[in-house]
Amino acid sequence: MGKKTYGITKAVQYGTRLKGHSVYMSQFQLIPYKRIQEYFREQLGVPVSEGSIYNFNQEAYHLLETFEEKAKASRAGSDLLQGDETGINVNGDKYWLHCTSNSSWTYFFPHEKRGTDAMNAIGILPRFKGILCHDHWKPLL
Repeated sequence: MGKKTYGITKAVQYGTRLKGHSVYMSQFQLIPYKRIQEYFREQLGVPVSEGSIYNFNQEAYHLLETFEEKAKASRAGSDLLQGDETGINVNGDKYWLHCTSNSSWTYFFPHEKRGTDAMNAIGILPRFKGILCHDHWKPLL
């Protein structure tokens, strides 16, 4: 009889629970990759490279693309929408964290710019036809 592989095609594979745990720690808890690595190694005895953690985040990002479009469409189709932005630091560079929300959804998007270019790139406000609540910053008028 041949050796059973149980669908394993690489020397090391991680399951969805470990991947999900890693993404949660990285993206929701904002724990740096090195600390996530230490946690898996020291607490669970599972060595995970920084490259794997990055790949887990990329996989989750791609799996969420359809959800992201639904979230944007939900806001674009709202009767009432709130919009704002605030400055943030991304790897030492000034970015703007844009936010739009309605009674059910909140959407955050970091962008290098603050004005119309960013709003167009995000793709919610160009499709929005309802009432927009904001702080009267000129590009939103």
